[in-house]
Amino acid sequence: MMDAYPHSLVDGHVHFHPQYRRGSFLNAAADNFALQAGALNWGTDWVGILMLSEVRGRHWFQDLLSEAEQQRSADSPAGWRFAVMAGLTPSILARHPGRPDLLIIPGRQIITSEGLEVLALATASTLKDGLPLLQVLEWTEVDEAIAVIPWGAGKWLGRRGDLVDQLIRSDAWRQRILLGDSGGRPVAWCHPRHLETAHRLNIRVLPGTDPLPLAGEELRVGSYGAMIAARLDMTYPTAALKRLIRDPNVPLNPYGNLQTNTRFVRNQLRLRLRKVS
Repeated sequence: MMDAYPHSLVDGHVHFHPQYRRGSFLNAAADNFALQAGALNWGTDWVGILMLSEVRGRHWFQDLLSEAEQQRSADSPAGWRFAVMAGLTPSILARHPGRPDLLIIPGRQIITSEGLEVLALATASTLKDGLPLLQVLEWTEVDEAIAVIPWGAGKWLGRRGDLVDQLIRSDAWRQRILLGDSGGRPVAWCHPRHLETAHRLNIRVLPGTDPLPLAGEELRVGSYGAMIAARLDMTYPTAALKRLIRDPNVPLNPYGNLQTNTRFVRNQLRLRLRKVS
């Protein structure tokens, strides 16, 4: 492991759903990150970062942390080994011979009473769903988590869209939150006006894949996110990453492609059929 990585590729919206196989998930993330790093000619001096936003009732990071602490990773699927990294909020470094390193950062996805999602990133704390948006954001402040309001199909339309617009125009909040773009957004979908507003107001945007709870979606992880060309100190990596993401002088340049229209429609149909069954 390096003391610091000069470059990072960050998938800012990652779920590990029960349909996923851990080996396939990690292999896909490593391959997708490596493809982008190769295009940038970064060589091997970089790390791929998975920022988890686990939903209610899911504790994949905690399970992985317990496994790493008990040193049971020698028999882990697909040859991956895990090491716990120091810090008030621990992270996990996943390593595999012949593949790039992956840094896994804990976090939660919280559904507010208004029906919006808030990603509380870089935290091991939890909060129940169903609380008002401002209360959730105040909790992330106290917890020192990174608060991201991510794009989702239909989530920024109508009343909820007006609420997001009010929030990012608010003097009280616009420099304390981030917006999240999604690799699940179809290419035919017009660029969300909230992201345009964020650009004008210098609000930071953290992209991520936001993989769906469907078999095969884990293969997208790492394929959409942000490039960070700044030194990531691995002494306390979670704290170091939070500083970089919040630093207005460190660009969060997006990489990757949006979803094809055909795949978006197919996945939406699969989600609806899954709910019916």
